[in-house]
Amino acid sequence: MRSILCAFCLLLLAFSVNAQLVDIVRVEYTSVPGIGSDFDFNRKRVAFNYPVKLKKDTYFFFGMEYSAIDLNFDDQIMQFDQSKTDEFRLLDVNLTYTYKIDDNWRFAARLVPGFSSNLETNEFLFDDTFISGTMVLIKDKKAAEDVKKPYRVIFGVAYSNTSGVVFPIPFISFYKKFHPKWSYNFGVPTTNLQFHASERVRLKFLAQLDGFTSNLQEGLLVNDERFAERIRMNLLLVGLRYEYKITHNIEMYLNTTHSIRSRIQLRANRRTILSFTKKKVLHFTTGVRLKI
Repeated sequence: MRSILCAFCLLLLAFSVNAQLVDIVRVEYTSVPGIGSDFDFNRKRVAFNYPVKLKKDTYFFFGMEYSAIDLNFDDQIMQFDQSKTDEFRLLDVNLTYTYKIDDNWRFAARLVPGFSSNLETNEFLFDDTFISGTMVLIKDKKAAEDVKKPYRVIFGVAYSNTSGVVFPIPFISFYKKFHPKWSYNFGVPTTNLQFHASERVRLKFLAQLDGFTSNLQEGLLVNDERFAERIRMNLLLVGLRYEYKITHNIEMYLNTTHSIRSRIQLRANRRTILSFTKKKVLHFTTGVRLKI
């Protein structure tokens, strides 16, 4: 049961990272400085989505997201060659089709082929490829004038072969603005309580997942015994997010969080052969995004 729940969280993390339909452009930097931990982690991420209007209330989105990840372990960790785990490159291609069913509901389907690798051979291999997909129904009443307390409901199914689950998993997210200055979003991988300080400033008290999964080209010998095929990192974070609207469509943000739990796993044949687990790892993310 525990492994299924972990896979469920990782699957929805993969969905969230690639589900920024409202972001036309996003530039982001994340840092885990490694204080009190066995590792430090830095990620630079750039994403864009280009909308194409097919007909009234029907759109196709083409997007790409690129991440450059630097991961460094403490020098005392000697179980494997760390030069093979210090750099990772990730690229996702986002293909989304969405149309309005009626005045209340919208359908969206997304296919996300991509690759994630340490590029040890300096070329792409078949094992570097990953694929994710989602189908959801969206009821968005955030801007409805006839609704006293704006809300949004999203539910459907999601699949990713980075999670280790071979079948689709249910997905649900619920947002509600219950006060002129307060709202909340409940779901996985992000749950938050938002304070709308002004038209330009929002503060969010949040809990969320972060991390990545990547192929290890040519394998990674661990403890002179077994070869790891993939690396997986996941962080369960809590903290504060500050958002500032520069213009109506351009927003900058800063997350200051710490992890309730952080884990890095080296895996082979969908089994963990080495794991590092820590608590209270500091985590900082800052970025700018252009929204629809």
